[in-house]
Amino acid sequence: MVCSPATVAPEIGAALGLLGAWIAAEIAVKAAPGLSVAVVHGQQTIWSAGFGVADLVTSAPATPDTVYAVGSITKLFTATLLMQLRDAGKLRLDDPVQEIVPEVPVPRRHAGHPPITLRHLVTHTSGLAKDSPVGYWDSADFPPVERLMAELVRTEQPYPPGVQWKYSNLAIALLGHALSRITGEAWEDSIASRVMAKLGMNASAPKLTGQQRAQLATGYARAPDGWPPQVLAHQDLGGISAGGSMHATAPDMAKFIAAQFGDASPVLAGASVAEMHRPVWVAPDWSWGQGIGWRIRRSSTGDTRVEHGGGVHGFTCRVLVSVPDQLGVAVFTNGSDGNVGVNLTNHALDLLVPVVRRIAARAVVRPAPMPADWDRYLGRYRWVLGDMEIVRRDGQLVMLAPDGDGTEVVSLVPEGTHAFRLLGSQVRGELLRFMPDAYGVIARAWAGPHPYDRI
Repeated sequence: MVCSPATVAPEIGAALGLLGAWIAAEIAVKAAPGLSVAVVHGQQTIWSAGFGVADLVTSAPATPDTVYAVGSITKLFTATLLMQLRDAGKLRLDDPVQEIVPEVPVPRRHAGHPPITLRHLVTHTSGLAKDSPVGYWDSADFPPVERLMAELVRTEQPYPPGVQWKYSNLAIALLGHALSRITGEAWEDSIASRVMAKLGMNASAPKLTGQQRAQLATGYARAPDGWPPQVLAHQDLGGISAGGSMHATAPDMAKFIAAQFGDASPVLAGASVAEMHRPVWVAPDWSWGQGIGWRIRRSSTGDTRVEHGGGVHGFTCRVLVSVPDQLGVAVFTNGSDGNVGVNLTNHALDLLVPVVRRIAARAVVRPAPMPADWDRYLGRYRWVLGDMEIVRRDGQLVMLAPDGDGTEVVSLVPEGTHAFRLLGSQVRGELLRFMPDAYGVIARAWAGPHPYDRI
């Protein structure tokens, strides 16, 4: 194992040690020839390491600096470029792509349904087939984007736009082509200068460069019939590059992960970053959804995380992020078993999230007990559509409000005389105002626009 640790709290260090042992065990049983990992907390890469080998013949070790083909993780960068151009006023997410590239025969196979928009493309709801009918996955001959665009005339569109999630490399290829039209430059040049350079991802590139080849891991096939696995030839993805051609190191990807937290991104406003993490499409069982680029999943503990995987011949990779905890992990492998990255990233956050939360809870400064004169607000209040109750709980003033079959405990933040900001309920974010009568007795309250009489 080659690693680059950071100074972290002892509890986090212990969890990282356990994670390292887990990964080493996976490599020992030949889950992949080699693997690189980076873990981010806030704006710091707290751990990066390499396990196994980058090449089975030379036995060159996998290190944090090893370069991998990260496949469809590339789509996150294309999505980021889309949002950057949206924020600059160059486009709207609901612009029909046909208006941007009028010469391209964008499919519209379903009468009575709207045209495909940029939002449909980036959220995999365009209804387009996964790949072009040209066919290329059984060879290393990927046609240029111009050929793929011309072939859209005979490409299937199994679903109308906006109706069904359907993963599509072709949709992202079309998106990248449209963004190139808007910027006036090649997709890879825009990604390099407008996104990666601003993040300081200096060891990574939208497409493999000559400088990266010395650090590039050798990609291997799955090995169901024994070890060693077969070497897989490196692929130039040609026309679908916007959906999968990036080559990166794990520490560089950590910089992209750090840009997902708060207003820390040098490429997007914090509000736009958060918009990318919100679901646009949700699975019928509510277990996962699709955001702008990012996929949103519920963990085994019920937490919501955003992620994206990537797999091309010889490489499988994954990025998994818990945005509320400002914690994320990238796992890159030079093997073709996609379950390795999924299992290890899940395990990493399952280990680290509880630790980070315990440390954060200890750092919370408990508020001072509420002033004694706030007792005047305690009691039950009634509106025509229901009651609310103001009570003291753990030394703080809170509102108990009906919430379906239960009761919501709503925190109150003082804001002026007899006024509190509501941090919950149907009027979340609005003011709760207590109205004293001529004798100073609280007889009424307004929760947002709703009048309540004290009873």
